[in-house]
Amino acid sequence: MKKTTIKWRIFKYNIIIIIMLITLTTIIFNIAIRLYFEKDLFMQLNKIASNTERIALQHGPDFFVKSEKVPPPPPSPQNSNSLIHFYFMLDRSLRDSLTVLNANYILLDKSKNILTPFPRESSVNSADILKQINETANKSKKLSSKNYLNFYLSGTEYIAIVKPVSEKNSFGLGWIIIYSNIEKVKQLQIGINIILSIILIFSIIDYFNFFIYFIKKNIFSIFYAQSTYKIYC
Repeated sequence: MKKTTIKWRIFKYNIIIIIMLITLTTIIFNIAIRLYFEKDLFMQLNKIASNTERIALQHGPDFFVKSEKVPPPPPSPQNSNSLIHFYFMLDRSLRDSLTVLNANYILLDKSKNILTPFPRESSVNSADILKQINETANKSKKLSSKNYLNFYLSGTEYIAIVKPVSEKNSFGLGWIIIYSNIEKVKQLQIGINIILSIILIFSIIDYFNFFIYFIKKNIFSIFYAQSTYKIYC
């Protein structure tokens, strides 16, 4: 009975320690990996935003008639054609980097109206994205400076970079928004967690094999020492 009790106590103590270590390792690992991936994604989106800003400001005057009016005048058929050509130029320049990150962009004029000549191929509506970005930005600060935002739409988490460019041009471009959902990050995180779980499971199995071997080899010595101590006492 005593033999079983001591075995059980040792076993229970080791189980508690292992569970605590696994839980702590999993929590710390997931926090670290999430922060790393989000930081890396923000850096990549920031590069795309800077590239979009450079291309838009560099080639915008080639497509639009310069105007000092704020807000810009209502679009005319000529302006609509210019906007279409401008979008095609941006799409060609940014297609590869946007595809890799599953990202997209929204251009706003100085009145915060979406500049789009046609509906873009996307799983979500640009207007819904813009509405959520505005709500998120208004909780922290006005949409007047560079923002890094996290927000949810239809149960999906997104991150976005908002860059104001209204003071850098005279053809009516107000803001550049680059956004991406982080489902791929979550999928990658799940895959890494599966690998981590497999490693931990095999480590636990090896540990318990060693533990059982250790108990079998040493339990007799433990009881012999206890019996000797009682006799002399």
